[in-house]
Amino acid sequence: MQPSLANVSLALGALLLLKGAFAFAAPKAFTKLAKGFPRSTPLGVVLMLAATGWFLSIAYAESFADFENIKPVILGVFGLVGVATCIFVRDFLPVRALAVLLLLVAKIMVDAGRPHLAATQLVLVNQYLAYVFIVAGMWLTISPYRLRDWQDWIVASPARLKIAAVAWVGFGGFLLGLSLTAYSKLN
Repeated sequence: MQPSLANVSLALGALLLLKGAFAFAAPKAFTKLAKGFPRSTPLGVVLMLAATGWFLSIAYAESFADFENIKPVILGVFGLVGVATCIFVRDFLPVRALAVLLLLVAKIMVDAGRPHLAATQLVLVNQYLAYVFIVAGMWLTISPYRLRDWQDWIVASPARLKIAAVAWVGFGGFLLGLSLTAYSKLN
């Protein structure tokens, strides 16, 4: 079942708002978590298995047309790739899993907004953000060490971290506002 555009925006806005509030209220704890994230293998395994399961659930629901007769084999191969990634590609595993999750979230965002594109131009906010997620997901897939570099740059200066935190809170609040006003009328 496809979530509504309002619910997608509400969830994304809440996540961004919470991330920004945490970074602003506890910069040292946020910095410690941010620096530990890219190489946390246990967290990477959990995220990768969650991303694999989510992908498989989407693929299972889709029609494979000419390949419908071998759909179980295809799903099995993708499942094995997800599990094998957890075993053999441990370097920056959380970042790789995050890249897959960004691509999956972008799919949900685009699918939720597509039916409402003619209703209001504000739908484009989520659509453009989805494409930012797609580019970020592809970029992090190719060079996962970039996330570590971006995070190190943000947390290197307390002023920079506060600016980022305020931006996350502001954009998260904007998405929350859209979900409670313009997007809630679309359902």
